[in-house]
Amino acid sequence: MPKVKPEEIWSEYEKGNDYLNRNDLFETVRTNEDFYEGKQWGGLNNGSMPTPVFNVLQRAGKWMVATIGSNDIAISMIPFSELADDIQRMQPISQEIENIIEIAKIKEASKLVIRNAFVDGSGFMMQSFNPNFETMQDVKGRVENQVIDNTNVIFGNPYSRDIQGQPYIIVTLRQHISQVKEEARRLGVSKENIELINAENDHLQVNDDSDNLVTVLLKFYKDTKVVEEKKIIVNKLGLEQEVITKKEETSVWFTKTTKEVTLIQPTDLGYKRYPISCFGWDVIKNSYLYSSPMTSVIPNQVFINKSYAIAQMYGLQSAFPKILFDKSKVNIDDFLNSTSPQAVAGLDLAGKYMDFIKIPDFSNNILQLASDVISQTKDCLGVTDASLGNVKPDNTSAIVALQESSSVPLEIQKQNFFEFWEDTVRNILDIVACSYGKRQVMTEDNQLALVDFDMLKGLNYNLKVEIGNGAQFSEVAQIQTLDKIAQAGWIDPDVYMEAIPSKYIPQKAKLIESYRAKVAQLAQQGLPMETQSRGSTNADDVVPL
Repeated sequence: MPKVKPEEIWSEYEKGNDYLNRNDLFETVRTNEDFYEGKQWGGLNNGSMPTPVFNVLQRAGKWMVATIGSNDIAISMIPFSELADDIQRMQPISQEIENIIEIAKIKEASKLVIRNAFVDGSGFMMQSFNPNFETMQDVKGRVENQVIDNTNVIFGNPYSRDIQGQPYIIVTLRQHISQVKEEARRLGVSKENIELINAENDHLQVNDDSDNLVTVLLKFYKDTKVVEEKKIIVNKLGLEQEVITKKEETSVWFTKTTKEVTLIQPTDLGYKRYPISCFGWDVIKNSYLYSSPMTSVIPNQVFINKSYAIAQMYGLQSAFPKILFDKSKVNIDDFLNSTSPQAVAGLDLAGKYMDFIKIPDFSNNILQLASDVISQTKDCLGVTDASLGNVKPDNTSAIVALQESSSVPLEIQKQNFFEFWEDTVRNILDIVACSYGKRQVMTEDNQLALVDFDMLKGLNYNLKVEIGNGAQFSEVAQIQTLDKIAQAGWIDPDVYMEAIPSKYIPQKAKLIESYRAKVAQLAQQGLPMETQSRGSTNADDVVPL
């Protein structure tokens, strides 16, 4: 039986934190976050020491986020059934999924997940259904999305990366105590239990030192129940007969607790999948954790900063020559405003009252070495001059070759990102199938269509999430390609119109309908399209090809 009592879930939470501590996740994340944000001189108390920051890591991280995250997302759902009705019913659902992604700002959130994966090793997104959101229809609610740090996700089996195969997943939230108590009151928690909700300081989390925050645990787990299914069959005598069959169904359950209080009792969500998706950078063997590319090159960043700090300190101390004078011959008060005066007793200055000593010139070897370390660090991270645009290609072929070669080091991460998006879309479909019911949605032709999302539960479909480079698969490039195909006469005008995005052609559906009606009318008259379009003198009857 799953553990659902607050103290049991808290024990699992502490066990999970112990695993993360043994793998130094909290300390690694804290260090990496500081270095990424430019806090690279922590613990230095010497105020006179220069503290330059040449943040190579942040620039590399931003480039990687832009490179991986600048991909267009397109969703197509094709039923395995070849029936035209099934195919037609899937079109508005695909459009609604894209609308959900847009409204919930999942594309923007995915870029934050990439950033978290680069800095911390991995990033998570959690999808949920808000049943109270007003839709101005008979049914309420919409899908919402939230980015979760990897330090706030605990797997029941930490030695496996398979999200859907986990016995349970605990998501940690840090919320203000007043917010938690108000939610508890709204959910009907007794006053005695509300008083047991206390704030605590979680010293493990990054930038979390507030005594007004409460640790709230969301536990997802899968449980199996027996359900009865009634079917009407025709027996051997030709009579209808009701047959009751029993089968086991596994679904996702959910509960929300604090350390001592249950806020939401165990609830069957009806989902088949955990509504959580993960994007990780480099795999760690036999662990659901991932390693960050930043961790191994932080010593390089420290060396770069120290090298330039030494150079700056040398420049400050040797900017002016040292003044030497014989204090037996010169009043020291005359030199109080001098730059670095040095009094020496009994100094033989060959009859001079004072002299100057020039500091030896600074060797540029240390700066050259620092520059080499910067270059090598970028190379280790896969950030080359070509990828940053610091080269001048001779022609267009060279531009394409440089673009393709510069993205090769990130191919594994790109594939992981594509899988992350597929998991996210499947999670959304799972939530929509269980929670959306019947509602009107906007189609790509800006028309309202009544869709029963319950059909997704029993429909066997093939989901294809197409992700392509924004430059190569942009809508403008697609339209230009379609124009050339249409001009070559390889497709009919109505097919061409269907392929063009609706935002470029208002009332596209009506135009297609009008064209097809015109074609049908000409067919009834026995006139071919080419003859009518070339020979007719009536402009109303001309259908351009």
